[in-house]
Amino acid sequence: RRWAVLAVAAALACCALGVGAASRFEWGKELAAFLGVEQSAAETLGVPGVGLGLTKALGGGKVTLEGVLGDDHCVYIPLRVELPEGTPPAAEGYSFDRFTLDLPAAGNSGMVLLPLEGGQAKDGVLKFVLLANTSTNMSGRTATLTLADLFAYPCAPEEHRQNALMKGSAAFEFKLDYTPQAVPVPVPDGQAEVGAGTGLQKIELSPLSLYLGFEEGPRDGFDSKALMELPLTLHFTDGTAAALCPAGGEEPQGMTRYAGGPRQAQLVCQFGTVLDPAAVESVEVNGVLFPVR
Repeated sequence: RRWAVLAVAAALACCALGVGAASRFEWGKELAAFLGVEQSAAETLGVPGVGLGLTKALGGGKVTLEGVLGDDHCVYIPLRVELPEGTPPAAEGYSFDRFTLDLPAAGNSGMVLLPLEGGQAKDGVLKFVLLANTSTNMSGRTATLTLADLFAYPCAPEEHRQNALMKGSAAFEFKLDYTPQAVPVPVPDGQAEVGAGTGLQKIELSPLSLYLGFEEGPRDGFDSKALMELPLTLHFTDGTAAALCPAGGEEPQGMTRYAGGPRQAQLVCQFGTVLDPAAVESVEVNGVLFPVR
């Protein structure tokens, strides 16, 4: 059910409205539980989150963007929905029929909207988090997040708008005003063969995501499907390892991967949690190890 609301959008809109000075916002227990880390621990890694506090009326209720956590290639945007008074509870949860995050000249972006556990219809309030990633740099850009037609499950896709509990749309414009905390991972000789018919040239590891950049221009034998399915593993200094964004089947909650190309193939794996890059010993890409330091 969580991944039924997966959306992919070509982000082509141009926006020109920023927000005031960046400020910290309180995550709340639902977002901390989703990310599996306390806000104080994330702050030590340079990703405390930046407050937005943007509220708009929608269909007799209200929607508030609480803040944003992000790096160059991904963001997490927690949002709060106040249902219209008297809205009956939904047994299987809620979602929006449409949600898009538009960035100027950002190319293709992948995104998913997930409900936060414990934040569904409590006292007439819903809580969600939007995960989005893109192959181009996001930090410093102005974004537009549009949300439309909140509905309750169960509901057939063609009936989302007709049966919406909060009809209409709300658009929020804001600046992704944060400082990325990525660590470059050396690629020997500037290029490595890891499969998919293209050469790996760049690796960046942040507390929020893993970014892989490949050679420019399509090569004979380039396989975008194989690129999307490249096995990715982090090896930690304590001897443990974790597979990232596994291909095939349903991915763990919060983990998403996006492959862009073919002109310049790129792969972004958004963790769905906050990791300490200093605890990572090496990045493994399709069986090839790349030491972090």
